[in-house]
Amino acid sequence: MISVFLLSLVLADPTADSVARSFSMIERQFVDLADAMPEDKWTFAPKDGAEGKYLRESFAYATQVLARMTSGNALDPSDGPYGGHHTRLGVSTLAVWHASDHYGQLVIYPRMNGIVPPASR
Repeated sequence: MISVFLLSLVLADPTADSVARSFSMIERQFVDLADAMPEDKWTFAPKDGAEGKYLRESFAYATQVLARMTSGNALDPSDGPYGGHHTRLGVSTLAVWHASDHYGQLVIYPRMNGIVPPASR
């Protein structure tokens, strides 16, 4: 995982850095939560279902995308299936919000297994 310090070195532009700091915090919460869940509990679901293991790769990809945002291109149009017509900065902040929403949904899994989420310790 990239620390906020290293991330700030990679992201020389303050526009990307302003979003990346929040995204890095969310990444840390997700990864810590995933690491707190024992391997044998990864398939746990309150009903039928299973969880994927693409967590770290997803955050690494998003970090690479954020690293390419600058103050010069932050307001460029960016269309997509989830954000609709937006700007790069808008989609970046949407990603931070969306990840936070999913964290709120996932945090119940460790709690249902008697594990206190690392962010709550």
